[in-house]
Amino acid sequence: MATYFLAKSRSTAISGLEIAGLLGTKIITPRTFLTRVRYGDTIINWGRSFPVADDVTQALRWLNPTRAAAVSSNKLKTLQYLRAREIAALEFTTDKEVAVGWGCRVFARHLLRGAGGRGIDIVLPDEPMPDAPLYTKGFPKDREYRVHAGRGQAFFIQQKRLVREERRPLGHTPGIRNYANGWIFACKDIDDPPEGIEDLAARAVAACGLDFGAVDVLVDKNNNAVVCEVNSAPGVDGSTVDAYVSFFRSIL
Repeated sequence: MATYFLAKSRSTAISGLEIAGLLGTKIITPRTFLTRVRYGDTIINWGRSFPVADDVTQALRWLNPTRAAAVSSNKLKTLQYLRAREIAALEFTTDKEVAVGWGCRVFARHLLRGAGGRGIDIVLPDEPMPDAPLYTKGFPKDREYRVHAGRGQAFFIQQKRLVREERRPLGHTPGIRNYANGWIFACKDIDDPPEGIEDLAARAVAACGLDFGAVDVLVDKNNNAVVCEVNSAPGVDGSTVDAYVSFFRSIL
């Protein structure tokens, strides 16, 4: 039986292709999918969420089914799945009046599949609330971690940090901690994460139906932790690549 890495495109440099290279797996795309795979083959799905017929799904061994990737790529569905399974996550609503009633900082999310802070308005209590498909309540974040987990356990932890001053961009969006604003997930010299964060991340991955994923966890000054989102195709490099290669080798 063969193992394939399901990617966006052979010619597109996307996160995860380095993992495929180190594993020695063949790369396929949604376009070449049905012409390449055979019964019993293993598919490592790096964030692809295109429709796959039930009989095809059942004939293969999936590491992240496409339906599960579709859940994790949609912020509203992710939060709904986490709430239904009583996993601590950001408080959210689709009702603008409820968001106004919170009386605090609100993140109005105009894109349910946006990444890197795109499509977000930060709304303060004295500001008008825009129409949006999703609102999340501001959380008193002291620090943020990305916990990579799969098959019931965490296998790598990073912490979001602001890069050195000389590497920071000239312009930035206040309140949005993304790469464009000079924030990265660091691997070294991170603050000790709160107890239970690894279990929280592993349960969040499972709640979305995933076999692996990267869970963004916000922590306040009292070490209360909530899940912000679950990524089925996280950005990886260096030590993170090595961690995923080791994880996949342990289960293939």
